[in-house]
Amino acid sequence: MCQYEKYISPLTDFGFKKIFGDPDDTILLQSLINDILGLEGTKRIKEIIFKNGELLPENPDDRKAIFDLYCIDEKGSNFIVELQKVRQEHFQSRALYYTSFPIQEQATRGSWDFKLTPIYFIGLLNFEVYRFRDNPSYIHHGKITDIASKDIMYDQLNMIYIELPKLKETKEELFTHLDWWVYILQNLHKMKDLPSHLKGDVIENAFEKANFLRLPKEEQ
Repeated sequence: MCQYEKYISPLTDFGFKKIFGDPDDTILLQSLINDILGLEGTKRIKEIIFKNGELLPENPDDRKAIFDLYCIDEKGSNFIVELQKVRQEHFQSRALYYTSFPIQEQATRGSWDFKLTPIYFIGLLNFEVYRFRDNPSYIHHGKITDIASKDIMYDQLNMIYIELPKLKETKEELFTHLDWWVYILQNLHKMKDLPSHLKGDVIENAFEKANFLRLPKEEQ
């Protein structure tokens, strides 16, 4: 008999895009991004539109970029969301390279005042980053900052990393809604049922999308 888990894993390319990559149902991605950015009330993202995740350079001989998820919100902010399951030596350099594409996309021909809308790179990492080895927090949000004063010099470029393995808490110890998201990303495929705490929560929709038996036969 074929054995399978009740829920597909969000830490696979298929599972991640099945849960968060539906252009007709972006409520889960909105929730995840709002929690990562700590947005509340009127500041929360209310609409997400997916963009082409394969961007080509102007020179056809240069390297292209293929994003897991690439979208824009109602305010014009750009979001690149990448799931990285395996440690990559130069992942942060790759992340910075990826942000150069939405920067170039905003360049208009002719007269242009160089005004850019915010760009957010969100890396969901299934490994710990050596650079952050002494920092117990699983979330890191960086901007271009003055080294001496720590003042933000430029706040339109945002690099955000979530080190999933750093969340060690059990279900009973989770504190924030983002804690729950990080826990679900790690453990959904091991779970048997929806935790009672999440009944009626937006995360319940992730369980419905990830239910193996509810997938079309060709996706199974």
